[in-house]
Amino acid sequence: MPVKGVDAIRRALAVFEEIAASQPVGISAVARSLGQTKSSTQRALVSLAEARWITADGSAEGRWVVAPHALAVVLGAMRRQGLRDALLPALGALRDRSGETAFLALPDQSRVVLAEVVESANVVRVAVPLGSSAPAADSSAGLAMAAFLAPRRRAQLLGARRAGAAEDLLVEVRRLGYATAFKSVRSDIHTVAVPVFDRHGAPIAAVGLAAPAERLQVRDTRRLGPLAVAAVADAGFGPPPP
Repeated sequence: MPVKGVDAIRRALAVFEEIAASQPVGISAVARSLGQTKSSTQRALVSLAEARWITADGSAEGRWVVAPHALAVVLGAMRRQGLRDALLPALGALRDRSGETAFLALPDQSRVVLAEVVESANVVRVAVPLGSSAPAADSSAGLAMAAFLAPRRRAQLLGARRAGAAEDLLVEVRRLGYATAFKSVRSDIHTVAVPVFDRHGAPIAAVGLAAPAERLQVRDTRRLGPLAVAAVADAGFGPPPP
């Protein structure tokens, strides 16, 4: 039976966010992570599935993933504001020039969410689903945006403690124009990302590259970071002039 009421809607949204962050994931793991009963979680799952926000992944374990409908809603909103469409050619060009998977990430409170992915043509490549998310403080995308945010907004994105501890790192990100993350979100992936700025000079997203850890080392970021910076600037979303 579908859930009803404000509290039930909040629980359903919490379940949706947990699935987006941990997909594919089963009901027991979701309930345990949120501190909910399995019956309460099950009701939320039914409502979300009926509304086409989530779907079963087809595995024998009965795990759940974000459904294409949810991604279509998000991407539709992005198309309306023009960000995704404006940056998609840059992502394709960045993928072609680097040989690695290019991505667009958006901030969501203290996390970053993948809004577009253009996969590498390499046989061994990074494959991450649209809609997946990670803590901003652990990701190159989050650090790239945080470096150019006002202190209060930076603390919201990274967490006050992490923002303070990362101040020296963020100074370096501002100097270079890009951030890196080695095995911090996934142990098999290294990433490099640059901020995307709006017309007022505020960071609103991040464009980056993700590669298998053994293929993307520190020395490689010195080439790929500036490549990403140039791609975003060429698309008209670079930093404002000093």
